[in-house]
Amino acid sequence: MSGKVDNQDKLSAFDGHGSAMTPDPRSKILAIDPGVNGAFAVLGKQGEFVDMGELPRFAKALSAVELAAIFTMHRPALTVIEKVASRPGQGVASVFTFGCAYGVCIGVACGSDVPVSFVTPTRWKTHFRLTGQPKDSARELAIRLYPNTAKMLGLKKHHGRADALLLARFALDTETGAKFV
Repeated sequence: MSGKVDNQDKLSAFDGHGSAMTPDPRSKILAIDPGVNGAFAVLGKQGEFVDMGELPRFAKALSAVELAAIFTMHRPALTVIEKVASRPGQGVASVFTFGCAYGVCIGVACGSDVPVSFVTPTRWKTHFRLTGQPKDSARELAIRLYPNTAKMLGLKKHHGRADALLLARFALDTETGAKFV
């Protein structure tokens, strides 16, 4: 495998040979809120909004081919994937479906030779002071930070897009030393 996955809860990246490297803060960051109904967001050089949308699906599964095309189009310096786990009460079939989609996200990122980091929801939500807040708070914050995304985040069902956007912003903030205010 050409890219290594950092399975620690931190934002360090690897160059594929085991040595730590820091992505160029002027390069794009692609963040993924995983799952069949997940989303992605891309931020650019200075944290500017570049792109956002639902993860591509084919039938009832995540489309690895179309996700790879997103990586090819944006050529990120770093990919950040939300580190998630199953929750009590979830059915076996839904956990399996989610796990398959999560694996596709990881596989496509690693296959694209892009450093991958995982961040728990608690970590990025704490950064933005969203812990314990209603789910819609993330969407509202994303709109405040990136007003030009208001139409793309206009519905409550767009919370995955907002999560991906904030996850990318978290990576940018922590990698460049900037502090969220």
